[in-house]
Amino acid sequence: AVPAAPGFAVDRYVGAFYPDQARAQVVLAAASEHGYYHPPKQAVHPYEVRIVERLPATERAGGRIDTVVAAGTRVVVEGWTDSTAARPGRTLYVASRPPAQGAGAFVVVQRQDVAFKTGDAGMLLSGFRMELEYGSEARAREAAGALCMVSQAAGEAPSRLQPLYPGCEPP
Repeated sequence: AVPAAPGFAVDRYVGAFYPDQARAQVVLAAASEHGYYHPPKQAVHPYEVRIVERLPATERAGGRIDTVVAAGTRVVVEGWTDSTAARPGRTLYVASRPPAQGAGAFVVVQRQDVAFKTGDAGMLLSGFRMELEYGSEARAREAAGALCMVSQAAGEAPSRLQPLYPGCEPP
């Protein structure tokens, strides 16, 4: 896999898990160094993260917020969307109370579980981990309990990520 944007890092050997990810990476790197194997080039695109007061209206569900953790003045969010990182032009809308002051680090996370469950190998690139800045520990703790997201790929209807907390409603 190759990053499609500057400053955006991805694993070179996306999808290599046998016998475990660390061993697969070593074996494939050695094979590549000796000219036996060269991974296919798959562009991986980051999301554009937009902090909004109101989420785009949608009836469509797609993806899940798996974890939300307040860490100092930041909130770390992990989950997956129904739009793979192989597609350019994706937007992730984030609404919380209080609202985030900005988005920090964003990482595409391999989701073998989602690819297996959906039967779509392309969904391996559907995961994410991101940080949101709130300016104070109290604001971050409060927002971690009331954070909602919607994802949208270019040319598609938006889809709401299943919230981690029941009753999560957009402000």
